[in-house]
Amino acid sequence: MADNSKNTLSEVDRAAFKQQLDAWKQVNSKAKLFFTRIDAIEKKLALIDDAGSLAELQKQFRDINAAAASLGVTGKNLGDIFTSGVRKMLDFLHSSALVMSSMKKMATAVYDIDTAMTGLYKTTDEAGNKFNRFLSSAKKDAEGLGLSLSGFINRTSAWSGRGFSLKEAEELARVSSLYSNISGTGFETAMADISAAMDAFNIKADSSVSIVDKLASLGKKYGASAAEMGAGLNSSASALAMAGNSIDESLALIAAMTEITHNASESADALQNLSMRIRGCSGETGSCADGAAELAKKLADFTRTSSTPGGISLFTDDTGEDLKSTYQLLHEISGVWKDLSESSRAGLLEALTGNQDNTALSLLLSDMALAERAFSESLNSGGSAYKAQEQWLGSLEAKTAQFEAAFQSLSATLLSSDLLKFLVDLGTAGISTADSLAKLLTPLGTLAAVGGGVLGFQNVDYLKTPVCPLHI
Repeated sequence: MADNSKNTLSEVDRAAFKQQLDAWKQVNSKAKLFFTRIDAIEKKLALIDDAGSLAELQKQFRDINAAAASLGVTGKNLGDIFTSGVRKMLDFLHSSALVMSSMKKMATAVYDIDTAMTGLYKTTDEAGNKFNRFLSSAKKDAEGLGLSLSGFINRTSAWSGRGFSLKEAEELARVSSLYSNISGTGFETAMADISAAMDAFNIKADSSVSIVDKLASLGKKYGASAAEMGAGLNSSASALAMAGNSIDESLALIAAMTEITHNASESADALQNLSMRIRGCSGETGSCADGAAELAKKLADFTRTSSTPGGISLFTDDTGEDLKSTYQLLHEISGVWKDLSESSRAGLLEALTGNQDNTALSLLLSDMALAERAFSESLNSGGSAYKAQEQWLGSLEAKTAQFEAAFQSLSATLLSSDLLKFLVDLGTAGISTADSLAKLLTPLGTLAAVGGGVLGFQNVDYLKTPVCPLHI
């Protein structure tokens, strides 16, 4: 039996020829008088199943193409050319609109950066080259903190306006932004909390991140958030520092008492009152006021035990010149607390707190180990702030802010580049092309309305936005 497989028409060949017929009609709209014959070939193509029949249909198609060419009717007619051109014009104008919209956003971003830098110039007298270096590092800082570049510059200005150098102000802007992120506080609050701690405990700008480390660490482990710990420290830092407490001792007391009260603000107020009452016996003048002298006597009387026969003193030595810190004093009292009678405890609490509620202080003295743990954690909290920041950077809020920072940095980079100039020229060319084509089409009366609609869609005001170059 003869092998007829070579004569069988493959579906691939059938599909390819059909695509050729369809394409011919699309590019030869002037040859519509031949479309009926093309359609007839397509119908036959669907019925045949051998290669010989396909070859015959292909020959008929070549004859049709030759006939159309001899009559000069190949190619597209005017209407199709016009429709295709308008479609391309619309696509082009849409792309131009996107380009110019992006340009407007870039111009706004750069304007914000320029305004922020102008504000920074007013708060410092640093040399110009330092501003160049600052802007370069600020771009990295802003993106890493999830903050707009202009926002970071404004925060630097706020610190610079308080008398810090540009380098110090940048570090403080970084630290306060870090605290704002992990605590959820606004920048003004973050700035106030950090300023209070720096002033009270004489902490320099280059060590300011340690404040946030401590707040971040303790805020995760005790009965208050980092923001609540910061607010508590803000309100009591001055009094606690004057009473001889270090920042670690102060935070340890706030954290421990807050673990008991679950209210950082009340705990801070109670500690402030306690520290101020103790401070009433001042070593600065070499003497004690009558009230402070009475407090010192009561403290000694109420804390007499077999291990402390003379009671506990307010002072570090017998000279009476230097007061013990609040932390040290409470630590010593807690050591004999269990040995005191109920009446001695009550008398001591009244002497230390006056008429205020002393329940929290009583519980703290019963378990000073809380404060001791908090003190150790505060001392060893280095790196806690940036660990918390890493977690925050995974949030949608942070991702959005990082995108804005990156866009502002890109805008500042592109503003003076050849690429942005090219985009401006492209947008201008787009408007000019649309305007010229609309004027050309209007006399035909065919698409004057469409031309007007297209130009209405195109927002030419995008190019009117002033672009303010950076001063640096």
